[in-house]
Amino acid sequence: MFVRQTIQYVMKRLFLLVSLVACSFLIGNKGVAQSVKIGLKGGISVANQQYSGGNVSFTPDSKIRPHFGLFLNVKPIPQLGIQPELLFAGQGYGKSSGTFPEEGVNFNYLAVPIMLKYYPVGMVNIHAGPQLGFLIGGDSFNGVSVTEETKKAEVALCVGAEVFPIDMLGFSVRYVAGLSDIYDGANADQITVKNKTIQFSVLISLN
Repeated sequence: MFVRQTIQYVMKRLFLLVSLVACSFLIGNKGVAQSVKIGLKGGISVANQQYSGGNVSFTPDSKIRPHFGLFLNVKPIPQLGIQPELLFAGQGYGKSSGTFPEEGVNFNYLAVPIMLKYYPVGMVNIHAGPQLGFLIGGDSFNGVSVTEETKKAEVALCVGAEVFPIDMLGFSVRYVAGLSDIYDGANADQITVKNKTIQFSVLISLN
């Protein structure tokens, strides 16, 4: 419990730090305006959840969910970039005999990742950073929404890579590992549930 709380505390502080660094580049560096790209991002997510604790330890089937939104890419120097994003991010899991409901569940999040990007070669980058997710909806069963037993916010760690074959069009793959326990229902002190997602995206720069 202490280790998990410590990790979440550090990730939240890292999220704020990266945000402040991004703002300082935008405000203080006169040349940054020439290295700012605004664009659209969307694609599919292979979403899943990991259950552990008590007598439970399993991972249900994965489920294909959409994600889409906006990105802002700032490159203060050619090898380094900072990219905050605002995304609708579908989460959940597919069919499983070990969870309820067995047919699977959809969760909808508003995700705010902030990526630190390193460009080893040309338009190829590897990136990593924190993500805050805010629960905005989900499926209902028998008149009860799954959001009633789910915490309203989560912290995740993202790692991925992007390639831009042309300046205006890019492709991305990213792994999003939930660090927060999102379960808030019965036996919440014994069961831990975390989101796990692999995202495949298309990026379109608007400038």
